[in-house]
Amino acid sequence: MINQIWNETRASRGPAGFANLGGPHPFPRSAARLRFLQSNQPTQNHTLMKTHAAILLASLVMTANAATPLPNLRPHRPTTWSAPLEARVTATSIAVSAGVKNAGQAAISREITVKFYLNGDYVAQWRLPSLGKGSERTREFELPIALDDGSHTLEMRIDTANAVRESNEGDNKYRVEFTIEDDSFAFKLPLEGGRDWRCTQAAGGPTHGNYNNQYYSLDFWRSSYSATANIPVYAIHGGKIEAGYSSANGNYVRIDDDEDGSFNTGLSTVYLHLRDTPLVRTGDIIGAGRRIGYMGKTGNVQGQDPTHLHITFRFDGDSRYRNDQLEQITIEGIKIRDFGYQWYPSTR
Repeated sequence: MINQIWNETRASRGPAGFANLGGPHPFPRSAARLRFLQSNQPTQNHTLMKTHAAILLASLVMTANAATPLPNLRPHRPTTWSAPLEARVTATSIAVSAGVKNAGQAAISREITVKFYLNGDYVAQWRLPSLGKGSERTREFELPIALDDGSHTLEMRIDTANAVRESNEGDNKYRVEFTIEDDSFAFKLPLEGGRDWRCTQAAGGPTHGNYNNQYYSLDFWRSSYSATANIPVYAIHGGKIEAGYSSANGNYVRIDDDEDGSFNTGLSTVYLHLRDTPLVRTGDIIGAGRRIGYMGKTGNVQGQDPTHLHITFRFDGDSRYRNDQLEQITIEGIKIRDFGYQWYPSTR
């Protein structure tokens, strides 16, 4: 390459013995200086040639590195998860689900370390021996930690030591925040936040037929969505899953809050008429806020526009009106029995 630059400089030499500085050759000013000094200051010329050779070599290395495909580690959210990092809190532990993906253009053949921090303190790590181009991995584990009431954070940091050279070093972290409250029966609407949702069937309240049926159930209509839109449904609380289909309920999900495998103990909720096969499976243990499916009209539904979500609340298998425990449940700060035929905002 030095010879090529030199030859281009000599060919464009002007009548006064100086190289043509306006020519198209690379580094024209440096090359012209080299040519002039060669005939007048041979010792300095030798030093300058070494210097410019080093600069050119560094440039070539940088160009080669820029063209080399690199991996890119980042948090990964599987389609059935609500986020790349989930935390499900019980009285004595935190169940963690984490996902990592190599979204770059090259495979990683060395070990990758993923570390987890609870409220800023290191608590666990996950080691991956390698990760192919476009590959993803998930991991679920449990932290035997009992948390106090209040706000908490859980953070995942991928390749904290920067052992892997990546195309983007700025997307290696993901953090979730969650709150533990004294009132475990205070929930949010299981529908998308920032919208108002219309209650079309109240639960044991004076406005609708469920009052006579005496059970805690709510129906929510599709809000301002079009009839064919994808309307996500989220878990009001965490727990163990039963998912399936029946002719009356359509695609449904039941969540057992205490995770003991029985829907006859503790709190449970049922989500009916989902559009498709649920996004969770029987036996899964999920956290509050997990996307479980989409609002639909499967099963026994009626009306001109039957797309809606039906939710039933049970305690110790009982969903009857005036159940003392169910009386304590609030959604968006409103007791279930006080819901009426009107619009309610979701703060999810």
